[in-house]
Amino acid sequence: MTYLIVTVFVLLRAIEPSSEEPIVNVTVIEGSTAVLPCSISHLSHQKIAWTDQWSTMLAYQTERIIDDDRISIHQPYPTQWNLQIQGVKYGDQGIYTCQVNTNPMKEQTVVLNVIGIGFKGEELVIHNVTRYCGGIYECLADNNVPPAVKKEIRVDVEFQPEIRLPTKRIGQSKGRETILECVVTAFPHAVSVWQFRGRELSNSWKYRIEVFEEGMYTKTLSLRIVQLDERDYGIYMCVASNSLGKITDTMELYELKIATKPTTVTSTTVSVTPGQLNRGEGRGHKALQSDTRVDSPLLTNTPSDGIYGEEDEDEIGLGQLDQRIKTYIHSAGANGKQAAVDSLNSASSIYLSSITCVVFLLPYIIH
Repeated sequence: MTYLIVTVFVLLRAIEPSSEEPIVNVTVIEGSTAVLPCSISHLSHQKIAWTDQWSTMLAYQTERIIDDDRISIHQPYPTQWNLQIQGVKYGDQGIYTCQVNTNPMKEQTVVLNVIGIGFKGEELVIHNVTRYCGGIYECLADNNVPPAVKKEIRVDVEFQPEIRLPTKRIGQSKGRETILECVVTAFPHAVSVWQFRGRELSNSWKYRIEVFEEGMYTKTLSLRIVQLDERDYGIYMCVASNSLGKITDTMELYELKIATKPTTVTSTTVSVTPGQLNRGEGRGHKALQSDTRVDSPLLTNTPSDGIYGEEDEDEIGLGQLDQRIKTYIHSAGANGKQAAVDSLNSASSIYLSSITCVVFLLPYIIH
């Protein structure tokens, strides 16, 4: 038996690398991160390289070649060799090429567009807009040939009201007046009111409501309350609303009570032991005592020449004091006048102090 052996040679042609998209446009905001895509399928032993529009090599395989640490290779999948540029500048825009060293060379082109301010096709894009983005913006055009031209553009950002209370609690005494303030920020401008116990307040003899402009979007709603009484204390509500929303906040008005110190009455008892100032002891009253003894013939109760008689039992009167002075001067001779004056000063002071003490203590003595 004869066998025929046939050898079949199969020539397999290697599949060459291919690119999915020949040209890609990428647009980013200046300062953000740009990712330039490069997707190569069926890559075997071939190598990948990135170049810019001036044919400067930026990266080879996964390694950065250029001395710019903003540039790197981002490879989320094995077939992707994306060029990533962080903190994009306006000067980064242009044409970038992803090359594969096949024969002939295959490449993928990416056009990077960077949006900024003050460049061709001036445009400002504001992301994540908040109320703080509103205001006056200025566009300036200058080609080094004076004069420069500028234009101002006002941007209004609509947002729901915001309320700020300078204080959450305020105190005031009865009979006085007070002012409650509510600061409201909104655009469009909010309708703002004060409410008390579910009732909207308006201008009257009791309330005075005023609005003060504080800025482009801010107003202060002031509530003046006069002649405060018990019914005015409680919780007041500030309400602000516009087409985008409504907000409320509360403030408490409480009675301010001023503490007063209790009145303390201090009394001082003064008495003179010798003389007529303690003569009331014989009438059932305890004699007032003193540690000070005043030796003066003007205050003694010793009869002299029979002037006093039975009236010595009574307290010294002004007439008796005058008579004693004259008698003392007559008996003392030339020095009697000065001595009488000195004694009179002491006697008058003690006499008046004693009268004051007696008047003050009289109600207690009676009881």
